[in-house]
Amino acid sequence: MTWLIWRQHRGEAYVVGVILALFAALLLLSGQAMASAFQHLGVGDCIAFPDHPNCQTIVEAFRQQYNAWVNLLPWLDLAPVPLAMLVGAPLVARELEHRTYLMVWTQSSTRFRWAAMKVALILGGGLVVAALLTLLLTWWRGPWDQLDGRFEPGGFDFEGIVPFAYVTFALALAIAAGAGGDGGRLPGDPPANRVLGPPAVSASARTHLGSRSR
Repeated sequence: MTWLIWRQHRGEAYVVGVILALFAALLLLSGQAMASAFQHLGVGDCIAFPDHPNCQTIVEAFRQQYNAWVNLLPWLDLAPVPLAMLVGAPLVARELEHRTYLMVWTQSSTRFRWAAMKVALILGGGLVVAALLTLLLTWWRGPWDQLDGRFEPGGFDFEGIVPFAYVTFALALAIAAGAGGDGGRLPGDPPANRVLGPPAVSASARTHLGSRSR
């Protein structure tokens, strides 16, 4: 089953991997330059000894040099949205639209195991992506955490467990929406299934499987 899930979602995995690699390269290059400027300008000494002469000028010069990068970070709050649309929304809807559930549910795997495996692997992959981004952004924001602290909005959203919560919520919402929308209806199902969502889909699937087995 793991092989089948990989075959179904390897395209999305490749796309996410390429985007993550490009973003990591950008963060590593800019973060290294920013860390070097932080040390070269002596911003760390100004944080330890704020009464040192010219500290205000030094800190302001560092802020002006890299503030534009920090101002772009809030846009990353939207990163879970395309991830959820690309991976989460088609998770159940594509199975029902392409009728691949018929093959899975007539094998030794139960419906619960099928759904649990798909959700667990997709959610696990999303959390791995969130973990990598969190590690990169925590390192990248190191100088700014020393200046402004971790509870500044630009840091709080991208460090600790917050990114994991964002990704989990986005994927769960997309999976539920995909299962309850048009893609979550079996062929011949009434429009009411779009409102009733997964329970109605499950009942309809049992009807279809029962009619095929007779």
